[in-house]
Amino acid sequence: MPLKSIIQKYYVSVRDNSLLSVINKRSQLAGLILADIYEGYENSKERELLTELEFFLQIKNPIKHIV
Repeated sequence: MPLKSIIQKYYVSVRDNSLLSVINKRSQLAGLILADIYEGYENSKERELLTELEFFLQIKNPIKHIV
């Protein structure tokens, strides 16, 4: 799943309040997004997608960037 799709999925979930009962901190939401990014990276066979996700996973403190 492309990075844009992962972030959009969580954005919609927060906007429609479906995640707000489970998440009470931005860092928790960032952790869920990072977990999906990592899973997408581990499971992807598409080189273009791997490059996009790998770049994001290799930056220093990715959760801070998500928050």
